[in-house]
Amino acid sequence: MHSPQEIWQDQSAATVGILHRFGRTAAFDDLVGKKLLTFTAATTTRPDFARQLPMFVSRIRGIFPRDTINTELLRVAQRLIECVRAAARNKDLSSSASTDLAAFRQVDDLPTTPSLGTA
Repeated sequence: MHSPQEIWQDQSAATVGILHRFGRTAAFDDLVGKKLLTFTAATTTRPDFARQLPMFVSRIRGIFPRDTINTELLRVAQRLIECVRAAARNKDLSSSASTDLAAFRQVDDLPTTPSLGTA
């Protein structure tokens, strides 16, 4: 089993490859839209993940410039909101769109928070 530090380091390294091969949108969606959400969810029950979260977010800031982070966060939020609206229009009760949006809202400020620390 990998440590939380090894997990975010491996994921960050993979993101650099995705960035060069598929572009910033794909890389951001993978690292922030998937990996950060999963990692953050683990922090609620795993203190070892919580201790590593500031370093993971710092690495995200090292991969993506601030303006890219701001632009991409807005794009992801808009996409998730549209998914929620579409599910509501279609009365799709099985949609995970609301859950995905709620999870994203819990972490969307992390990459832009001026000061990260541990609680």
